[in-house]
Amino acid sequence: METNETDTTQRRRTFLKTAGGVATVGLAGCTGDDSEADSEGSTDSASGSDSNSEDTDSSVGSSTLSVSIPEAANFDPVQIKGDGSQLVSDHVFSELFTLPQDGVEPVAQLVTGYSVSNGGQTYTFDLREDVTFHNGKQLTATDFVYSWERLAASGNSQEGETILDGGFQIAHETTTQTVDGEEQDVYDSGTLGVEALDESTLEVTLAEPFFDALFWFAYGSLSPVPEGIVGDVDGYDGDVEYSEFSSQTPVGTGPYQVDSVDTGTEVALTTADEYYGEEPGPDRIEMQVVQNSDAIHQRAMNRNVQVFQLPNSRFDPAKVSFEESQNLGQKVGTYGPLDNGDTVNYSTWDDAYTAYFIFDCSRVEKPVRQALNYAVNQENFVEQGFRGVGEPAYHQTPPSVYPGGKEAYDEHARQNFPYGYREAQIGEAQRVMEEAGYSENNRASITLSLYNDRNPDAYSRIADLIRSKAQSVYVDLEIDRAPFGTIIDGAINGNLDMYTLGNGLEYPSGADMLKFGRPYDGNLVRWREDPSDASQQAAEAWETVQSNLGPTDAEEQARSDAFLEMEEAIWEDAIYLTNYHPRGQQYWYDDVDVPIQPSGFHDRVFDRVSFEWTRLAVGDCLPARSNNSYDPAEMNRLTYLIKRLLLSIPVIWLGTTATFLIIRVGPLNPAAAIVGPVNSAQAQERLERIEEQLGLNEPIHVQYLEYMQDLVTFDLGQSWVVFPSQDTVALLAQFGPRTLWLGAWAVLIPIFIGIPLGVYAGLNVNTNRDYAASIVGIVWRAMPNFWLAVIMLALLSRTDALFFGSGWESFLVETELIGAPDLTGLTTLEGFITATKQILPAAFVLGSASMGNELRLSRTAVLEIVTEDFIDTAQAVGVSRTRLVGKHVLRNAMIPLIPIITSEAYLLVGGSVLVEVVFGINGIGTLFYQAMVSGDLPLAGSLMFVFILLTVSINIVQDLLYTLIDPRIGYADRQWVTDQHRLTDSRRHASTGSGEQPPRSG
Repeated sequence: METNETDTTQRRRTFLKTAGGVATVGLAGCTGDDSEADSEGSTDSASGSDSNSEDTDSSVGSSTLSVSIPEAANFDPVQIKGDGSQLVSDHVFSELFTLPQDGVEPVAQLVTGYSVSNGGQTYTFDLREDVTFHNGKQLTATDFVYSWERLAASGNSQEGETILDGGFQIAHETTTQTVDGEEQDVYDSGTLGVEALDESTLEVTLAEPFFDALFWFAYGSLSPVPEGIVGDVDGYDGDVEYSEFSSQTPVGTGPYQVDSVDTGTEVALTTADEYYGEEPGPDRIEMQVVQNSDAIHQRAMNRNVQVFQLPNSRFDPAKVSFEESQNLGQKVGTYGPLDNGDTVNYSTWDDAYTAYFIFDCSRVEKPVRQALNYAVNQENFVEQGFRGVGEPAYHQTPPSVYPGGKEAYDEHARQNFPYGYREAQIGEAQRVMEEAGYSENNRASITLSLYNDRNPDAYSRIADLIRSKAQSVYVDLEIDRAPFGTIIDGAINGNLDMYTLGNGLEYPSGADMLKFGRPYDGNLVRWREDPSDASQQAAEAWETVQSNLGPTDAEEQARSDAFLEMEEAIWEDAIYLTNYHPRGQQYWYDDVDVPIQPSGFHDRVFDRVSFEWTRLAVGDCLPARSNNSYDPAEMNRLTYLIKRLLLSIPVIWLGTTATFLIIRVGPLNPAAAIVGPVNSAQAQERLERIEEQLGLNEPIHVQYLEYMQDLVTFDLGQSWVVFPSQDTVALLAQFGPRTLWLGAWAVLIPIFIGIPLGVYAGLNVNTNRDYAASIVGIVWRAMPNFWLAVIMLALLSRTDALFFGSGWESFLVETELIGAPDLTGLTTLEGFITATKQILPAAFVLGSASMGNELRLSRTAVLEIVTEDFIDTAQAVGVSRTRLVGKHVLRNAMIPLIPIITSEAYLLVGGSVLVEVVFGINGIGTLFYQAMVSGDLPLAGSLMFVFILLTVSINIVQDLLYTLIDPRIGYADRQWVTDQHRLTDSRRHASTGSGEQPPRSG
């Protein structure tokens, strides 16, 4: 949630969900085995019915729901969470009360009944006795005592203010402590007004009566956890470590429990074994962490998901057709066609959120604030910035919680909004500025700070609109862009003139929004520092609200009247430039029945999503191929990998067999190498004895079987000659890192020099720049390694005048020109520089040929791509050069470059031998050279086996990279993929009226 609290650590999320919460959902399931397929077939989803379809027949098998979430880090109820982590928590935990699908009046969830004392302060809850936690422990009242003590007192809690501050407070005592050099009243541990009368009776005493207490008892942070599960409050040692509980195995009473967590990648949930409520729909929910909006969109267009959201930049309001409205303001209809030609179901709901631009009143004077309010029309913000998804904002309070509802909201704004209701008033803006002494020759100047990480396109359009209006009313508006966190920090420190922000409500009352609009210490608008009649009016109205927080009708009326006074005071001093009230959106295919999201206050829980299966003759389930939800490229990638692994077996066998025959049948005799010249009977006897010990006198087929057996079991044996009796594995561990270090740099240098030069030449064909780059490639390609190595050594030994007055050996750090790099200090900056400098000359020589190849081939590949028809089409429709090069040219040009790049890894196998010897690297190449020269058969054979495995692995990686860059290559159901490309192309042509071939990637 975007807030304007003064402490960044206290930024609170909206209650359950706010505008912008994104979850992209897909369904999959199958029978009989663990394979998955997307679902198909639902007859009721177009209406968005809230009723469940019948449970999937158990004979059909389990169902899996796939959800894309932006992040997943900490699921502890007392922690502030992002959208992804909150979605996990919503499924895992449950509360005393919950919100029904048809309203925002809380209904019982973990209770069977409750009573309230006459004064409205003491609540007594009768807990359900059939509720168990996911660890099997029965829920009792003491679990709430412990859980809420954690909320108030734990050092891990970030939501303590939920019950300790504001209108809703549980009775508690405070103590004075010095915090950051200041005395503050802090919660006195153990004094919270929560008591377990018995195992199933919970008594809670509030500090004061509160009109919406039941709603707060439905708040996610008040979810129970097992008593003593973590030891972060006094009196509890904890059953598990906090990190495990919070991010790996959270334990709650919700419909789902955590099955596995791969932080940053995926969270998997399964239905709770003994859940007290109705059995959830999907048996399993897999939440994939996907942050890139383009990736989420592409999954939806491929029908790899059934429920999704479109990025704002891709939304076209002309494609919306609403068919019905529901009781909480939800609208339901259809949207289409999508980029894939399909028309899908569509719904929107009120997110109880207000976005606005804040003025720092101490930096921007009132006439400028008022003039900018006069100059704009909020309807343009919605239409031009957010493509019609939302409502123009005139009040700080969203329409859904405005006293009297949306009709009263509109009526009050239409009659009283002083700056032009649904219109701009440029003349009034100029008048205000001229009365304050401004004119064309005396202009005001302020800076508007925008998010660059939240709806950047929309806010850029709105900012341009404000700037153009400001120009005409004597205000020069400069636009600055920064991440959300940077803007918050700047606002807190008072360094911003005007900036974008917003708030989502945590409970359905204007008090939760207007608390930010009152004058108080630390308010980001700094209204208190610019006192006025309006600010005094707002302060007094807020006091009225705080004095009337009870549940009576009279208190409710007093609050409502005070809310209106605050809204009008905010208008008078123009401390905000209101923007819009966003609406949530959801799209889904006909394959699935999805309940409509009621509002931004409701949990976003996927426990009532239903779908049907198409049963095949073999008894498995699979969606019909015509719905595009089955993608052979996705389904066959694993099969392809398995086939490649199986085909690699005979390749490895043939390679190792050839190695054995070359070494054992060849002229080399390791026994002779060990004994030396055989010039006496004693030496001959010793030679025969060593041949017998080494098994060289065994029949060749016996030697072969023993050799292959050792390799299959990865028993690489010992060196006979070079390092007698030392294990080959130990020698690999000793010499291998040097070769890996050399090879890594030998691969990176050509990639970061050769490819950029080639792309540069290809984009500037037949220019002097192209000729210069091409000549460099030809020269480097023509120089043999052995010659270049000698030249490199000669040059570097005489470089006193080149490296700032010092030679190569003393440049930056002291190193030898020839010798093995010291890799023991890589974790330190000096050690890294030393090891890198030592290896660079050899790596440069080793990668020189590849550098020329990559430059030449990347230039050719770019030239081929830029002459394709789809490039002309993309340019014609206005695709920017940066996007054209980055998304279309480079991606397609990479296809022929893959074998070049991956083949550079072969440098680790053979090319490094000569370079290592010349530069004294003393790596695996040197070791192999010594083994072959000395006739060390076990060592040479084992190294060749490692080289063969590496070569085969590189080939497999190369083929997989092909399929990732261009899925049409290689392994898929080619005819079906071809049909799908034709179908997609025909839909694109039909929708655009163009006969041009669309881009073939991206």
